[in-house]
Amino acid sequence: MLEVMIDKEYTMNRNILRGATTAVLIVFSLVSRAELPQNEFACHVQTVNEVSGLILVQADRKEDAVAVAASAVAWEVGGGKSQSTRVFQCIQSPGGVFDDREFDQFYKGLPK
Repeated sequence: MLEVMIDKEYTMNRNILRGATTAVLIVFSLVSRAELPQNEFACHVQTVNEVSGLILVQADRKEDAVAVAASAVAWEVGGGKSQSTRVFQCIQSPGGVFDDREFDQFYKGLPK
């Protein structure tokens, strides 16, 4: 009798665990299918160190990219990273051209 009760409890716990695992997998599946923003932007910013920096942003609109870049950490032209303080320009990537020719050359020279 005790053996039957233990078997029933084990089976019930195993079924609960299977159900919970299935629920978690379904949630992760739905989350992973959420659409990412459709466009990529490269943003030229000024950092707290008062040097030019680059921030890459995935966003639906240029305005969204500018908003993200305004408070993100940038890769500085001379190396290193620091907080952005000002956004000069965001361009569609690939294909865009920065107004600042020197920064555009820096950007185009980066490994893709």
